[in-house]
Amino acid sequence: MTPKEFVFEYLEADQDTGAGSYEKMVSEIRTLDWETVKPYILKLKYFYFLKTAYWMIISSEVKRRQNWRCTACLGRVGLQVHHLEEGTANHGQEHELLYGGLLRGLRCLCAKCHEKEHPTASVKSVEKKRQRNLRKENILVQLPSYPARIAEENISGSSFVLTRDLLEELEKDRKIVIERLLYDGWKIHRV
Repeated sequence: MTPKEFVFEYLEADQDTGAGSYEKMVSEIRTLDWETVKPYILKLKYFYFLKTAYWMIISSEVKRRQNWRCTACLGRVGLQVHHLEEGTANHGQEHELLYGGLLRGLRCLCAKCHEKEHPTASVKSVEKKRQRNLRKENILVQLPSYPARIAEENISGSSFVLTRDLLEELEKDRKIVIERLLYDGWKIHRV
């Protein structure tokens, strides 16, 4: 199976391909260059990612391994799979969190307990934050290291206002330095 066929079979949310079992999917993944598939997953909005055959197979496997019970209250109604910190860091390669019978980074929770894990964050707000961080990473990739500098108008990606906001956030995070010149705009470089 080629990476393009895998994307069609497991990641096209509008396709009902009957992708199959976890074991079948993992055996297909082992034959792929996953680095060619992962960018497709990272570009998906989280809402759409949750509807892919890839995620449905992963989440079914997590629920099965945890005996179809919430790990917090042992309930069986409205089960969902929660990304722990390790799972969030490995978004786009969730299948690796289940290798060898281990469950790392993913946890089965009922809807009520899952809501407690995200008291103020909805799927939409989590997705917005992830997209914003992705934009920041895209900006960082374009920036040279000191002593070279780049003018802000040479940074591609988003609108001028959003790019400025993201640059200021990166400066606050101490990842870049912005030289604010009086007449020549901003000159930016990585720390």
